[in-house]
Amino acid sequence: MTKENGKDDGKDGHFGRMKNIAEIGDIILVAGYPFQEFQVESFSHNLDYQKEYVDEDIMYDAADIASGEYLLALQEDITVIVKAEKADDYIKGKSGRHSGETPKDWSVILADIDFTGIADGGKSGEATTEPTQDDRIDELLDELSDVNGLIELFGEHEDDDLQDRKYVLRKTEIEAKLFELTGGDK
Repeated sequence: MTKENGKDDGKDGHFGRMKNIAEIGDIILVAGYPFQEFQVESFSHNLDYQKEYVDEDIMYDAADIASGEYLLALQEDITVIVKAEKADDYIKGKSGRHSGETPKDWSVILADIDFTGIADGGKSGEATTEPTQDDRIDELLDELSDVNGLIELFGEHEDDDLQDRKYVLRKTEIEAKLFELTGGDK
């Protein structure tokens, strides 16, 4: 700050009223992303001057320490859990999905997973049943409602250049299946 006018001149390393709570390299938690930890890669401090007010925010560019998933987070949504100086040791000390390493031998991981329920479409030993006629009619009515919504929003064509009428064709197919399942009753 300059002593003459009392205004921020940016020489002290930040400006505005807000100060960043995380530094580059810090490990943070982000609201709305449970069980994920992110490392700050960069941050930006923004002032938006409007006629009536000044809007200020700090945004953090961060990456999930396990998957590398990129994320932008506002300052009010983050919590610092590990400072940058200790971040490498923290990441090395993590095991499993947070280790930051891809397992060399997937067979070790896959051996612990029971895939029988997935292959059977349900629990192991449980018989799978065909949907009833009422279930099938309900599914078709739901799909017909979706298609009608698409037609209302976008018109009859999926691609206006091709004039393909895909939405109307799908609607006609669904109506024909409903006619067949209900025996012609409308």
